Amino acid sequence: MKVLVIQQRMGVGDMVIFLSYIHAIARKENCPVSILVKENSRANEFLNQDKHIDKIILLDRKRNDAGKHSGILGFFKLAKELKKKNMKKFIFLIVL
Repeated sequence: MKVLVIQQRMGVGDMVIFLSYIHAIARKENCPVSILVKENSRANEFLNQDKHIDKIILLDRKRNDAGKHSGILGFFKLAKELKKKNMKKFIFLIVL
């Protein structure tokens, strides 16, 4: 099953905090998961060899609608990209 974990926080520290949750989700689903993260998380630099993570998808949202996924049109571009990847389950990591 293809699972996408969405980590909405932006920093490296946030990524490190959520890493144990991502590993737990991968073990529970019995497969490596893909993650959707912001570039500031640096996940593509230090998690690219993690056996619990299948793919790292970077969210390209910048101020003033400059990013590929910014604004309403960017939202639909992201949705189209995710649809092509045939994700079956989406899990949002949220801090309250």
